[in-house]
Amino acid sequence: MIRLFVTDLDGCVSHPFRPPDWDAAVAIARLHRESIHDPTVPPLTICTGRPLAYAEAVGQWLAVSKPLLFESGSGMFDPVSNQVTWSPDIDAATEAALAELRAHIHHQLVPQFPGTVAEFAKQRDVGLTNPDRATIDKLHHIILELVAEMAQGALEVHYTDVSVNVIPSAANKGAGLVWLGQTLAIPCAEMAYIGDSLGDLSALRAVGAAFAPQNAMAAVRDVAEVTRGEATLGVLEAYRAVIARNRASADPEGS
Repeated sequence: MIRLFVTDLDGCVSHPFRPPDWDAAVAIARLHRESIHDPTVPPLTICTGRPLAYAEAVGQWLAVSKPLLFESGSGMFDPVSNQVTWSPDIDAATEAALAELRAHIHHQLVPQFPGTVAEFAKQRDVGLTNPDRATIDKLHHIILELVAEMAQGALEVHYTDVSVNVIPSAANKGAGLVWLGQTLAIPCAEMAYIGDSLGDLSALRAVGAAFAPQNAMAAVRDVAEVTRGEATLGVLEAYRAVIARNRASADPEGS
């Protein structure tokens, strides 16, 4: 039985820089509300590389009430208590490496690439965005070299079509789901997760039911059940599949 359905945001709830399919988003929120009275419907929550403000806002319009993860697995926000908690697995040395890297990327690297925006709202994740894929590819390679020189394995570099992010290895999405599971007393084997980019691999490998939308990267599609729909429609499809399987498991004879 899957007891928690976790979704990434960019590439899942919506394509980056585009609104979601609102009809599908409303259907997702309606399914989530059914979890209040139907135990075969797992509640919905979020695990995203985005900063707190964005994750919290999307959580509001999806009516998320369980704790959600932001900055990959670095931060947890509880919408009921309005409390933010930071991963206990991020040590002082990693914090220092992030601070050094942030200063270099934000003040020296970003100005060299017009249209690139540093994600200043992030606290334990060094990120930047640019809608041009060719620019992201260049930045990704440069940042990989920087991290190899400066961080000595403490940090991971992930990218999407529109962003590059450097996160603590000890607080990636897979580690974040373990932490969330400990908080909620739900083992990862009883979670479903849907993600589309390389930063989602650790989460997909940790859960009992792994999904990827049709628009996911090839490496992600290889480790997950791929939906027919893209982005929002893919999340809705995966959510419905989990509910159907829960109901079949709860009533195997269909009585």
